[in-house]
Amino acid sequence: MRKLRWDHGRAWLAADIAEWLPAIEPPAPLPLGRVHTFTLPASAAAAPAAVAVELKELNASSASFFACLGGALQTGPGDELAVTLRLPADSAAAADVVHAVVTGVASVTDRPRGRLDIRIPYVHPIELKPWAWGRAAATMVQLLAADIAAMSDHAAARVAAKAAAWREEQPPPDLAVSPALFTGFDNAKSPSPRAKCGRPLPLRHCIGIALTICL
Repeated sequence: MRKLRWDHGRAWLAADIAEWLPAIEPPAPLPLGRVHTFTLPASAAAAPAAVAVELKELNASSASFFACLGGALQTGPGDELAVTLRLPADSAAAADVVHAVVTGVASVTDRPRGRLDIRIPYVHPIELKPWAWGRAAATMVQLLAADIAAMSDHAAARVAAKAAAWREEQPPPDLAVSPALFTGFDNAKSPSPRAKCGRPLPLRHCIGIALTICL
């Protein structure tokens, strides 16, 4: 497994998520009961790989942020990237996090072909900055698409740092994201009956993306 570091960020690159999962999961892993899917055009040929990215700056100001996610890519034929996004069902500001991740993935120009399974182990409710989640997702996809194997760690970290750098929020992509599918609840942490029914509910607010939020 390779580890990359840059200012306010780090990444783990491996053949399988089992190699870096203990590094990004909390001590008591939460069930990833909220699931969304979406598909984007893709053009880059990439090898199967698993990448996790963490962006973090913790301080006693409103500028602090934290975002951590990982993804496993299975390559395949065609010209699409089919994405499955999983996160804890009771995540803070889940709709904002999902929107940011979708926008971040869509912001990468040369996306890899195949299927990408993204895992968000937890969402820090205090250090939550949507832009950080978007840049973490973009960095992960960029590392999956780039020919990282041929680069030194220093060069690969520069690629990651460039993708992770703060920027003005990107326009939301014009694509459909599946309604939230809630799975695997226990009684103590089950969401409302409306959420469990699987019935699409009206959008909480219009953000220019076809995203159904179950509240």
